[in-house]
Amino acid sequence: MRILFGILFLLLVLIVGGGYYVYSYHAGESVASVNINDTELAEIGSAVIHPKFGEGEVLDIRQQEFTTTIHIDFGSVGKKWLIADAANLHLRK
Repeated sequence: MRILFGILFLLLVLIVGGGYYVYSYHAGESVASVNINDTELAEIGSAVIHPKFGEGEVLDIRQQEFTTTIHIDFGSVGKKWLIADAANLHLRK
């Protein structure tokens, strides 16, 4: 069932457009850090930048079987759960 859910979810992301879909299923194990691109590692408390939502702070990172989601507070835009592989995040310098 989880595999089917994962496949359906990935198809939905491809249809909707990667990076901006807010993932609403938050189960999974909390982890301390996640690779957000080829060279940067985000941790809980890291300041990040998203091309659409702007600057935010990482509140939580959840590891599921096939995906990692990041809970980010973007201030006036609100709190969002994003898929780490599709979010196009960068660390704020």
